[in-house]
Amino acid sequence: MDYGDDRLQRYLNKMMLLQDAQREKPLSDEELKQIALESGMSESDWQASQEAAQGYLKSGKGHLTFGNWADAARDLEQANALMPNSLEANYTLAQAYKGYWMEKRDPAHKEMAEKYANRALQIRPGHAQTIGVLNDLREGEKQAVQSKTMRRIVIGAVAGGFFLLMLIFYILTNNAAVSQAEEVAKKWAQVENVYQRRADLIPKLVQTVQAAANFEREILEKLSKAQGRLQAIRVDADKLSGEDLAQFQKGQAELSASLNQLLLLAQKNPELSANQAFRDLLVQIEGSENRISVERKRFNEAVSDYNAYIKRFPASLLGFDEKAYFKMEAGADQSPQINLQ
Repeated sequence: MDYGDDRLQRYLNKMMLLQDAQREKPLSDEELKQIALESGMSESDWQASQEAAQGYLKSGKGHLTFGNWADAARDLEQANALMPNSLEANYTLAQAYKGYWMEKRDPAHKEMAEKYANRALQIRPGHAQTIGVLNDLREGEKQAVQSKTMRRIVIGAVAGGFFLLMLIFYILTNNAAVSQAEEVAKKWAQVENVYQRRADLIPKLVQTVQAAANFEREILEKLSKAQGRLQAIRVDADKLSGEDLAQFQKGQAELSASLNQLLLLAQKNPELSANQAFRDLLVQIEGSENRISVERKRFNEAVSDYNAYIKRFPASLLGFDEKAYFKMEAGADQSPQINLQ
């Protein structure tokens, strides 16, 4: 007989309805046989169905031995359909679905394993092997939860560690860029200091020169105006933009040009050349001009280091702005020609 036989199908349908209605009490062999006979099956048909069930049971257990869970479940389902009151059929089917679940982790397989295990316990309460299946399912579920929790912890730890490394990397890179910027600001302060030192000498020089008779007042006025314009120029040491630096350089160039004119004429004046105060001022101005040249060079070197650093990865990702170089106009960086002979 096969499942296409109408008599067998009527038997299976009726048997399943009765079994669902008697969940706490499994159908007995006699009840199953009576259902088969009432469904039109003969005694020989009934025996044939039981023999077929045993064949499916044997085949399913064979697949179970080799861990072929899908094939085992298929054959054992057939055996269980023909003899639903078989402890062995229900227990082995629970084993098959347990193995299937352990391999695939499909909740539906676990649900089927529990279903057939509970049926086996209905047939024989306290059946040790069936209780073992349920314990394995609970332990497997516990391990699955622990494994999932552990994976989350590991993923969280890896993500947290990666974030911490990125944060440390960012802090170190940012701090290095800030340090470079501070070094540029410090060098710029030195540039301003040496220019201011020269500026402080100019009033003394003008005062000394004015004492000389017949000295050209036009040069003194140009020098005074150039110095006044410089005082109005402000350069933000944190930004050091090209525009601000260009204005500063232009003002210094005008002042240097006027100072050069003044010194060239003053050194030709016999009265001033013999004046010790004038000679002392010339020495101080010459020293200031040398310091200006040195500090400009150091400033440009610091700017070069800073700009190169912020252009390289990973500092290039932080959004730091470039700083301008000190670029004097042609001839403006020449120190005044001072002759003390």
